[in-house]
Amino acid sequence: MSTKGKGGPGTKKQDDEQTRERILKAALELFCRSGFEGVTISEIARQADAAQPIIYYYFKDKEALWKSAVAPAFERAMLRAADVQDLVDLKPSDRLSVSLRRYIKASVENLEVMKTMIHESASPGPRLDWLIETYLKPAHMATEFQLREAAPELDVPPVFVISLVVGWIHFFFGSRNLIKTIHDVDPHDPEVRNAFTDFCVSQVRHALKLD
Repeated sequence: MSTKGKGGPGTKKQDDEQTRERILKAALELFCRSGFEGVTISEIARQADAAQPIIYYYFKDKEALWKSAVAPAFERAMLRAADVQDLVDLKPSDRLSVSLRRYIKASVENLEVMKTMIHESASPGPRLDWLIETYLKPAHMATEFQLREAAPELDVPPVFVISLVVGWIHFFFGSRNLIKTIHDVDPHDPEVRNAFTDFCVSQVRHALKLD
């Protein structure tokens, strides 16, 4: 028999956690779809099936809710890309390849990162600054360092290579409906994802003359 509302041990804490997670899930979905400015707290409350005042019980304001909603996806994608401590025994070119694979895989599994960046980059401000300093800059600097280690004779700015890979990811996975309709290829198919990742890594290695 359910103990909800009967004051059982741990019940309120569990209910609080479930409500908070429901609010975060609804907020992330709406922010990714419409951007920060295009979403209201009342819309998030309706989507989460929660009373609007409840949202302010968990989050100070809309910006605090936005940060809490987008942070997990950025942590999974960007901080994972920046962490190469377990790859120190690999030679630089192989370390770069493994790191790129991780970044692409994490990006595919956390498309909220791409959608959030599209919205926030359109109107730069404190939210974009926060994303850059907290997540994007560490990941980009780590990748730039690996590029310089793997290809010390690189005669173009590393950001050219980074932007190329990011652009491939954004278009391929952000244009799923277009690609499925025109090319009959589904970017969400695991085999397609793996083939796409292999292609990206091979193209970077070829461009940097690592093979």
